[in-house]
Amino acid sequence: MRKLTTMVIMMALTLIMVGGCTKNKEAVAKDTSAQQITKNRYLDFQDVLVPGELERVEGETFISNSYGRLMLTGRVYGDSAAKFFKSAMANDGWTFQNEYTYKNSTKIFFSKIDKTSSILITENPFGARIEIWVTPQKIQ
Repeated sequence: MRKLTTMVIMMALTLIMVGGCTKNKEAVAKDTSAQQITKNRYLDFQDVLVPGELERVEGETFISNSYGRLMLTGRVYGDSAAKFFKSAMANDGWTFQNEYTYKNSTKIFFSKIDKTSSILITENPFGARIEIWVTPQKIQ
């Protein structure tokens, strides 16, 4: 009888511990997925939306009077970044002009009445480097 009581207690404790661990794992999984959600944002150009996964490369970025070069790096796929920029730029009033793809690079061109933009997306094993140029355009 004593062995039976000890076994029942041990099984009950095991079930309680396993149940607690499962809830703990679920909480950690929810917390991790919440951290992975990043918000898209505008950095140096007021009308060029940037995916939240990308980070600004300080030493390679130069901006003057809202024009210049913005360098970004991050863990994104080149084709998904290209789709993102085509959609986001259209929403910000840019007109798609052209696109060239060669091996692991894609160059996309956009224009507005008073400026042009080119975006070079280069995919590498660690993610992608994205170079965004915004330059003034002579109005005729």
